[in-house]
Amino acid sequence: MKIEELIHSLGIAVQEAHNAISDKSVNQFFTQHFDSSQSGTDNVIYRPKIIEISLPGEAEGSSSKVIYVPTAVLASHKELALDEVKINLDIDISEEDDGEVNALVKGGNNTNHTGTIEIVFKCTDEAEGLARIETQLNGMI
Repeated sequence: MKIEELIHSLGIAVQEAHNAISDKSVNQFFTQHFDSSQSGTDNVIYRPKIIEISLPGEAEGSSSKVIYVPTAVLASHKELALDEVKINLDIDISEEDDGEVNALVKGGNNTNHTGTIEIVFKCTDEAEGLARIETQLNGMI
């Protein structure tokens, strides 16, 4: 396998894992904080789940104020995310007659190898979709 193909394959795997985590977080966010219903054939309407909060009056004996707040703005939206992925591989590097450099990944406990390669992938902090939804909801308060 060419070294470029090895690095590309590992990069794609890390990116797909990151996307799966991000998609799961957004789906969980909608499930926890919104009720959904069908409207028409393909339209889904999401209505925020609301809780009632009673605030005490400013002066003693005055009536309390009742406000209705979407649960999404009261909850923390921390999510599992890939920050950094390090992959260490023992490889045997060879050069073909046409100048192509190939790498054979060693398996098991075989300590006889040509070299070690460390590949580090860094990922983004937050799901973009979730960040936009949170910003929009906070602006509505």
